[in-house]
Amino acid sequence: MTQRRETTGPARSLRLTADRLTIDADGEDVALIKIEALDARGRPVPTASQKLGFRVSGAGKLIGVGNGNPNCLESDKGSERSLFNGLAQVIVQSSKRSGAILIEAAESGALGMPLVPATLTVQAQKAPLRSAVAASRKT
Repeated sequence: MTQRRETTGPARSLRLTADRLTIDADGEDVALIKIEALDARGRPVPTASQKLGFRVSGAGKLIGVGNGNPNCLESDKGSERSLFNGLAQVIVQSSKRSGAILIEAAESGALGMPLVPATLTVQAQKAPLRSAVAASRKT
C-alpha cells in the first residue's frame, strides 16, 4: 500500500456537487450543495478562503449557507460565504412547482485572477403535498 500527497496550486475554479440531483417539488424538500475550490489541475485546494456569492433561480430558493468554520461570523441566511479549508455549502429548498433549480456560485469582490464560476442544476419533480402543507395553502 502506498500513499501519495501533492501540493496544490492556487485556486482557479469552483465545483458544485449536490447530495442528489432530483428533489420533490413540495415546498419542503432540500438539496445540499458542496462548493469546492480547485487548482488548475482540478485538485481541491485546502487553503482556499475566497468569499463567494450564490444565486438560485427557477423552482427553488436559497435557504442557507455554511462553511464549517465555528468561528465564522458571516450570516447563515445570506447569499455570500467565505470558503473554509477550500469548502462551503449551500442549502436549496424546492418550491411547490416542478422544474429546474439553477444554482450559481462565483467569487465576489475578486482581487487579482478571479475563480472560474460554476453552475449546477437540480430538478424539482412533482410530488404530493402533505395534508398539513396542502391545508396551509388554502389560508
